Amino acid sequence: MNLLDHTAADEPAADEPAELAADKPADHAANGIQDNSFHVHGEIRERPHIQVG
Repeated sequence: MNLLDHTAADEPAADEPAELAADKPADHAANGIQDNSFHVHGEIRERPHIQVG
């Protein structure tokens, strides 16, 4: 077993950029982020305050 096998999937393919371009909008769905608290029905709503601890 090659010790580097487990890291191969973490590295971008040769034809893929290592990082997303800063000027591109983030794909929130791909990142698992769904923030529905802003711009719901055209109005800005406050984020819920979540207390951690």
